[in-house]
Amino acid sequence: MNGLLAALGWTFTGWSAGQVAWAAGIGVGCVILWFLFRPRPPRIDVGSHVLWDQVAPRKRDPLRKELLMLLLQILMVLALALALGEPVREETPEDAAPQEDAAVVPLDRIHVVDRSLSMTARAQGGTRLDAVARAITDDVDGLPAGVRVALIGAGRDADVLVPLAADRGRLRLALRTLASDGVGSSLTEGLRLARTLATRRAETHVEVWTDDPQASELVEAFAAESGLPVTLRAPFAPAPNLAITAFDLRAAEGIPAEEEALVRVANPTPWPATALLALETADARLGEAAVQLAPGEEIVRRYRFEPLPGTGVEAVVRGATWEGGPTDATGAPLGDGLPADDRAYAWVQPVRPVTVALVSDGNRYLERVLALLPGVRLERITDDAYRANPGRVRDADVVFFDSFAPLPERDGPLPKRAVLLSPPASRSPVPVLGEADQPVVTDWDLDHPLFEGLVLRDLKVERSLVLQPAEGDVRLLGTTTGSLVVGREDGDRRLVVWGFDLGASDLPLRLAFPQTVVNIVLWMRDARPTEPALGDRHHLADPFWLAAGAPVTVTDLRQRAYAERADDTFALERATWVVQTGEGPTPYRFPRPGLFSLVSGEARRDVGVNLFSLDESRLAETPRGSDEVVPAPREETPEGPDDDGLPWLALAMGVGVVGLLEFGLYTR
Repeated sequence: MNGLLAALGWTFTGWSAGQVAWAAGIGVGCVILWFLFRPRPPRIDVGSHVLWDQVAPRKRDPLRKELLMLLLQILMVLALALALGEPVREETPEDAAPQEDAAVVPLDRIHVVDRSLSMTARAQGGTRLDAVARAITDDVDGLPAGVRVALIGAGRDADVLVPLAADRGRLRLALRTLASDGVGSSLTEGLRLARTLATRRAETHVEVWTDDPQASELVEAFAAESGLPVTLRAPFAPAPNLAITAFDLRAAEGIPAEEEALVRVANPTPWPATALLALETADARLGEAAVQLAPGEEIVRRYRFEPLPGTGVEAVVRGATWEGGPTDATGAPLGDGLPADDRAYAWVQPVRPVTVALVSDGNRYLERVLALLPGVRLERITDDAYRANPGRVRDADVVFFDSFAPLPERDGPLPKRAVLLSPPASRSPVPVLGEADQPVVTDWDLDHPLFEGLVLRDLKVERSLVLQPAEGDVRLLGTTTGSLVVGREDGDRRLVVWGFDLGASDLPLRLAFPQTVVNIVLWMRDARPTEPALGDRHHLADPFWLAAGAPVTVTDLRQRAYAERADDTFALERATWVVQTGEGPTPYRFPRPGLFSLVSGEARRDVGVNLFSLDESRLAETPRGSDEVVPAPREETPEGPDDDGLPWLALAMGVGVVGLLEFGLYTR
């Protein structure tokens, strides 16, 4: 049948030729079977037939009438089957106009729009997504009312935002509310959806709107594979941009206790950049410094500041300028194009002050040094006070015992971090070999943290105990007959025993003395004053898994703080929303970088969300969009031209006419 139709210049646009043939065959067969096996009433002669038999005794032939009715019924079935195929006469090369041979006029438009985060970059009159919405709206306004248009969003996932239809109101609403779907775009999936929607491939045109520099190859490959005409649109100007690619906070290890911040900033543009890098909390600015970045450079900056109460810190890039960069229509330099990567967030790692207990009846050298150390909280305790209450130093980071050593039987065990200065020989935790007058220092352990970088070559000591290090002990300061200072480390317990009193040496008169005390405190505390960070870290591109159960209330803490400060009720309401969870773990994607709290029932979890990716920050390079003008569609509706509808209408009308004739024969 296909060959016959092609030879006659016709083709089916509805049912296929095979479907039409099956419908016609089944219909004709049913009609013939009904004709052969239908029940027929018997003929009974009555008086009323006498007149008719006299007038026309030989002019009636019932079989001929029934055969004619059967033929008319078969014609109706065939006409109905052909009408379902919607036959259209194909235009021959001889009939076609020469200027229309080169192009097929599209009747459908499918727009695939990139909804990645980079599409929120600033552009003239708004964002890049706003520019796309304006361009599509202008294009649609110039189309005939019957042309169908579809809109596909290619964000993290591809979605059909507007199905293929002639409804302009729904399309304009979708364009007005067009927004980014987060990090990454699924252009490949979006084009596959376009291929599914293209019911009439020869009359459908696909337009891809994206700023992905690699989109050209993707569009060309899809056009070659699908056979659909595809045009790449990129009505964007290159934009400069700086991005924070790393930000971390941790407690510093030195004295005084400090917070240390690490910030990494990148300049993914071909122009040199200058900007201000600031560290801020919701209430205060911790500091600000100017940074300069060469084209393509990535720099790292470290900052220290005093410990903060439990809060989050923002790293912010402001006032970026580019030497020789692009300008706007008025000639003014363009600013940073993407606000989302200009801020990064981290939670503070709390730092407790270093607590030191000095058990002594008086040691002016040690007291003065410990009292002057910044960030150290010193508690002085006499020997008698310690004997009365040994537990008062249990929580101290370091305990100094000056010419005193507790009795295990009476005072309990030594604190976990203890320093003994000239202890009584009978109570020394390190075995004592004897005493030495004016011992000569022969060696000291410069690799140990206590004496690292110190010079004690000509140290003078009037009198000292000579210690015998046990297995596992470290000989820190030695003489010819034994050790003068011994260190011990056993699990989380640390001990340093000095065989001599500070007043019996010239160590307090040396520049190395304060550093020695600092080294002792640092080694003893071993980062004990720090605690875990107040919140977790999370990348914006990754899903955040919520546990099954009660709904989760999510609050943008920074937005809430700014709204409360500005007394903005509307912004305050938008700072909090509720996420419904399923029966199992539910993936959730944060809408933007920031500091968020998630509350479910009685449980609360704080999260710092950051972009930390240059994939969305490269705005200086855009694909070469096509300036091809899509041929204007014909004025006919998507159902086809009027000439193509005539055969279907004629067949339908023919069925009606033949039905009237058959009904007239039946009642005659």
